[in-house]
Amino acid sequence: EGIAGVCWNVSLMALRILDSDGEGSVNDAIAAIDYAIAMGANVINASWGTYDYLYSQPLFEAIQRAEAAGILFVAGAGNDGYPWAAYPAAYGRYYGLNNVISVMATDHNDNRAYWSLDSASNYGYDVDLGAPGMFILSTFPTNETDAMTDSDYSTDYDVLEGDDVPVAQGRSISGTSAAAPHVAGAAALMWSVNPNFTHTQIKQLILRSVDKT
Repeated sequence: EGIAGVCWNVSLMALRILDSDGEGSVNDAIAAIDYAIAMGANVINASWGTYDYLYSQPLFEAIQRAEAAGILFVAGAGNDGYPWAAYPAAYGRYYGLNNVISVMATDHNDNRAYWSLDSASNYGYDVDLGAPGMFILSTFPTNETDAMTDSDYSTDYDVLEGDDVPVAQGRSISGTSAAAPHVAGAAALMWSVNPNFTHTQIKQLILRSVDKT
């Protein structure tokens, strides 16, 4: 059981770098990246970022090692409403790591997602594209329940509308952490069709397919 996602017939590695409060360290992130490299990953999804927006040379070098290993690194741009991406998403355009795709969150109208009147998805020059990031239904390992109502995304079926469902099965979330996996999943799906693609080709194909604004 679960939720049908963007991709299928692929192998996933869940690498935990954050604690129960959502806190973590750059060293833990670097260790996870190096582990993914050692395990032969094709795509790394980074639904995390730094609060201080400060450059880290060791983190840059870890993503650089991923690039040398042919790994595509997909990162959420951040949720602070700034006209620039948070790290590690900012390591792409500004610092020349060609394996990085920086992802902002969009709503059901393909506009930049807003969480409140004064808070929204980051955007700007160092953001490559936008992907759905508002009220995304996903799985969560808890024992709570949540009412799935007023989904902003239309589907062919009424999925959980108005029902209290175990959150262990699903909960809707918003943010660039929900947007980035759509892109990472699309990349993995493309790789599953043609394993001979390089990370550069995958990135180019994805960027060519977006709606230009």
